[in-house]
Amino acid sequence: MARIALCLQGGGSRGTYVAGPLALLMEKEIWADAVWGTSCGSLMGLNYLSKQTHRAEDETIFLCDDKEFFRPYRIFSKEKTMFNYDHLLNQVTHHELPFDYDVFDKNLCKFYAVSTSCLDGKAYYLEKSDLDFLPDAIAASSALPLTSKPVLYHGVPYLDGGVACPIAFEKALEEGYEKIIVIATREKGYRKSEIKPLQWRLVSRMYRDYPFFLECYSRSSAIYNAEMEKMAALEKAGRLFVLYPSEAPKVKHSEMDKKALQNLIDLGKKDAVEALPLLKTYLSK
Repeated sequence: MARIALCLQGGGSRGTYVAGPLALLMEKEIWADAVWGTSCGSLMGLNYLSKQTHRAEDETIFLCDDKEFFRPYRIFSKEKTMFNYDHLLNQVTHHELPFDYDVFDKNLCKFYAVSTSCLDGKAYYLEKSDLDFLPDAIAASSALPLTSKPVLYHGVPYLDGGVACPIAFEKALEEGYEKIIVIATREKGYRKSEIKPLQWRLVSRMYRDYPFFLECYSRSSAIYNAEMEKMAALEKAGRLFVLYPSEAPKVKHSEMDKKALQNLIDLGKKDAVEALPLLKTYLSK
């Protein structure tokens, strides 16, 4: 039987699009053998591993009112991060929105949080099997430039996995997975423009101690566009199944508007339902 890999793109709040397709995969009992989640995609993917069908959606809406999770001005405090992943992955998962740690731990599906090392500017795939995976690996994968200081994981500083590896389909191919499902969070054909000068100046100042990360960041648009070209070619050749948003997501990078996020999740649900027959055909070949 063919081994299935699932690759989840991030992109800040845009990554919540993934919640809809994940719910449908769980409802239809489509289970992957390995999951690679990048940035917000790693956070969404946790709920697939715990087999909690609607938790990703519930979590997204809940966090809109959780002032402890997102505080923009905390970037200027000693914490130097807008997002409190320790609160999210310790307090919230044990109380307000219980996470099924037992199912997650016993699930034989492999899970990787894609992160970018600040020391060498390369992508790393932090494994679920590590005892320290939660919360630090998820925080490391999700730490968006300009919203967070680097997150230490086993002594190595990491930032957003999307800088070095937007979607980890090539890693899944390297590992020999025969069927690879990609859930993208940008519409088909989207390509990134060059980094704006002000954005580059701010990033250069904030991460000046990490020249290899900055070098990778300077090429991040080119990296992204090259990856999308490869993905499109592999999709055309039948090697990948890619689910794209059917329309451009209309959310800010750090969106806290419930209606906007619910609309994005609902779009993901609709797109997934419409794509389901083609997905089943792809998996059956």
